[in-house]
Amino acid sequence: MVASECMDALERDCGWQIRCHCATTGRPNLGPYPPRVTAGRLTGYFPRGWTHHHALLPAARHLTDNARAAETLQREAAAADVTLLFNPRRLSTLQWVPAIAAARNPVAWISDYWPAEYPDCDKLWQAAVANRFSLSPLIMLGAARVRRFYGMRKPAPADLACIRRAAFVSDFVLKKNAPALPRLEEAAVIPNGIDPTLFPFAPMSADRWRTWGFCGRIQPEKGIAQALDMFARAAAGQRDLRFLLAGDMRTAHGCEIQRKIAANPVLASRVELLGAVPRNQLASRFYHRVGMLLFTSQWDEPFALTVVEAMACGAYVAATDTGGTAEIVTPRTGLLLPRTPIETTGPLLAALPTAPTRLIEEQLAAARAAASGKTIRQMAEKLAAFAKGGKLK
Repeated sequence: MVASECMDALERDCGWQIRCHCATTGRPNLGPYPPRVTAGRLTGYFPRGWTHHHALLPAARHLTDNARAAETLQREAAAADVTLLFNPRRLSTLQWVPAIAAARNPVAWISDYWPAEYPDCDKLWQAAVANRFSLSPLIMLGAARVRRFYGMRKPAPADLACIRRAAFVSDFVLKKNAPALPRLEEAAVIPNGIDPTLFPFAPMSADRWRTWGFCGRIQPEKGIAQALDMFARAAAGQRDLRFLLAGDMRTAHGCEIQRKIAANPVLASRVELLGAVPRNQLASRFYHRVGMLLFTSQWDEPFALTVVEAMACGAYVAATDTGGTAEIVTPRTGLLLPRTPIETTGPLLAALPTAPTRLIEEQLAAARAAASGKTIRQMAEKLAAFAKGGKLK
């Protein structure tokens, strides 16, 4: 979604002509996806009204014929002024390696653990192997076919040798992935941006401050169980605290979380389940209602866009210091929590004042200012300058 919004900004604000191949990501559609994201087969998307002659080829294809996709990508990469390789973790190396090798100006745009950890698609096979005795033979066969399609090898250093420039979404991602690019000469940190019209600011109030919340995928690594434990500990001493939970509870972990809530009288009476909230309604239905966002991820987040959304909307953020999160949440902008058991983090949250203080207000102002520098337009402008060889300040 961020990639698609950035491409829209590149053509709208930077005058780029974009030739895009894309595919669905397999995630639930909680809102109208842009045309770039909803292609079910190898298709082109041509914008209208461009004024310059730049071309952008982002990472392409999902479950299509290897030979045809590779031939198309290679031909267009050779003709493009800029070939942008965006996290090809769901692509076969047979598809994107020839294309990036043929590109005149290849630029990697790296927002997660590619290329240090590749391919992400192998997680399907890993999950199938881990659950082989509980899955049907058809699922196992499907997982094996997907693995075969993607290719069973990760890209070799020689495959990445043509990439001389790469943009990373955080210093954490840069440090993790840069060593995997053997001939990298220029690197830039360009954080992901948000659309400020979707996440407008709302002032803090005493009532809002008494509402905590969690928003994200309901999976163990996102730390929802830890967030609820922290809230329960704080709520035991503050009768008017309540909790909003935004996320798809239909997952297996979601069922576990619902049982956890029902078994705890404090949680059962204070937690409101919002379910999966469409992105264009997150501000009004969630962010503007919570005074504090608990971002308790237990894995190394490459770049916590949820944190930026909350800050832009005027919510206070308490986040675990995982991955690149500590580059956004600092003592100046929020509360950074160690990734440790509840016995350590719980008292930090329970000690928060029952009403916003001057220090809290100063942190909220600093957080809002930090979020204002991370918009889609700013992201696109920095990427355009970097892709064309300009030096970032």
